[in-house]
Parts: sequence; C-alpha cells; structure tokens
Amino acid sequence: MRKTESSKDHLFRERGKEFSVQKEIMKLGVVSDTHDNLEKAREAVRFLEERVSVVIHCGDMVAPFTAELFESSFRFHAVKGNNDGEWNLKQVVEEFGEFHGEVAELEFDGEKV
Repeated sequence: MRKTESSKDHLFRERGKEFSVQKEIMKLGVVSDTHDNLEKAREAVRFLEERVSVVIHCGDMVAPFTAELFESSFRFHAVKGNNDGEWNLKQVVEEFGEFHGEVAELEFDGEKV
C-alpha cells in the first residue's frame, strides 16, 4: 500500500485502486499573558471551547483564580511565566490539566509542538 497525502484527505493506492480516508484534524488553541484579566480570559475560553480540543497557555496567568477559568471541555496545558509566582498555581492547574514548569515539549497525535 502506498500513501500519498492531499490537503484534507489521505489518499491510499492499493492493487491499482485509489481511495481516500478523511483524517480528523486536531486543532490547538494557544493563549498567553492573561495577567488576571478575568474578562479577557473568559472571552478566550468561550471562543476556544467550541473550536479546539487542546489549549496551551504559554505563561503569565498569574493567579489560581484565573487558571480555574480554563477548566473546560478542552485538554489544558500550561507553562510557568515570569509573573506566575503564586505558590498554588501549579496545584490548581493540575486539578484539571497539566502544568509543565517553564518549558514543555508536547506531542499530539504524533506531532511535536
């Protein structure tokens, strides 16, 4: 079986026949620097929860009460920003997601991010 890719479908050729299989595309949301702006954080969550399956927060949520807003239908990953100094931020995030410290090497569906 030989595989060639098009933009949305994956085409396969086998025994002289060609067929396609629709591949589900994973969508990631990336946010950062919410800095306890609860209005903007809520707006971001509302926007992302119907559009993506994973959200990565790239730092500076600042306080645990902001992090709690990201508990939603998507999987959540966060890294520590230079303003994320509250002692229990990590604990709060890990109640519903993953907190990675200052650096994260993530992989979704075999793709590194």
